[in-house]
Amino acid sequence: MSERKVVNKYYPPDFDPAKIPRRSQQQQQIKVRYMLPMSIRCGTCGSYIYKGTKFNSRQEKLIGDETTYLGIIPIFRFYIKCPHCCAEIAIKTDPQQSDYLVEAGARRNFEPHAAAAEQDEVGDAMETSKRQTEILSALDELKSMKSRRAHLSVDSMLEALQPLPLEEEDKQQLDIFQRSRRCRQHAHVTVDDSMQPPYVFQRSPHELHKKRKPTYYHLTTVPKKKSPKTQEIKSNGLVLLCQQYDQEA
Repeated sequence: MSERKVVNKYYPPDFDPAKIPRRSQQQQQIKVRYMLPMSIRCGTCGSYIYKGTKFNSRQEKLIGDETTYLGIIPIFRFYIKCPHCCAEIAIKTDPQQSDYLVEAGARRNFEPHAAAAEQDEVGDAMETSKRQTEILSALDELKSMKSRRAHLSVDSMLEALQPLPLEEEDKQQLDIFQRSRRCRQHAHVTVDDSMQPPYVFQRSPHELHKKRKPTYYHLTTVPKKKSPKTQEIKSNGLVLLCQQYDQEA
């Protein structure tokens, strides 16, 4: 009994893959969760759909001449259904204005801030022209800098970096010389000051009236005067001791 699930398939000897008819390329649509970027009004029932409403939409990439913007940014189309009448609404991206466009099935509501922005852009034509000129001048400067750097080589850059240590040494020597010169000038000034007569410090008359306190030297050197009473007491004591000594003898 042959196998039911075969890995290899049989190709007859007269098989020609060029004769196989090719299928027509269908637009591949992807189901995505989509949030409405602006408020719109349905064209069939007239109900308003507000900004931020979420839908289960179908996304596809445009096929034809207007598939990309500037040949880089792709343009996508989204299909949603009205929540009231289930009519289909088509919306596509607009990379040029960084916005969305309603293609069919609805109409976009009036937005005052968008109109004000357009008026500001029209009124600021001079500023936009100035910005363009500044951008062009900056580009010219970048091009000139690149052309200058194109002639540079690794050897020339290394040669430019080599004299840097020598310059630093010269700066250090100059600093040392300046410091030594300042020290010499300061020494000359001090010698001139020493030749001047000494300054006599004079006390204020308030300090002269103050009484001077006795120092430790005065207290130790000056002998205390003994009173006559203490001398008499000591002499009487000696006499009594002598009398007692004679009696015992």
